[in-house]
Amino acid sequence: MAKNEPSAAEIKNADEKAKILLKEIEKANGDLNIAYADLQAAIDSYSQSGGDIEDLLPAGLGGSGLGFSLFKRGKKGEGFWASFLAGIKDDLCEKDGELRGLLKDGIHISTTAVIAALVATVALPFVFIPPIAALLVSKGINYWCRSLENE
Repeated sequence: MAKNEPSAAEIKNADEKAKILLKEIEKANGDLNIAYADLQAAIDSYSQSGGDIEDLLPAGLGGSGLGFSLFKRGKKGEGFWASFLAGIKDDLCEKDGELRGLLKDGIHISTTAVIAALVATVALPFVFIPPIAALLVSKGINYWCRSLENE
């Protein structure tokens, strides 16, 4: 196992955390703020340890657009998500996209499958994975891909 590759226990813990976030989203009638707050905490922790958040995003914050605007207004979790989602659009939304292929599409994807796919395809600190998995599963791939069509 590579030193940066998460252990089975870390993946299990991430899956449990993502499932908890998903239940909290469901209890809040689909309000995603709980996952955005968790993502915000991951960003703050990463930044405090000297990391540059722009280095984590496939295309940075973009300098403009929704993600950048949200990030600059203090909504870092939501802004990171918008920028991250835009950066993985082709992998997630194209029929031959790597993430779409790993997730087998459909509305009812599991946090376990999403975490495995994210670990295999994106280079993010592991603390970012549970809230991203919860966000993807909360609405489904098709929802997020449709949301990107409007940008």
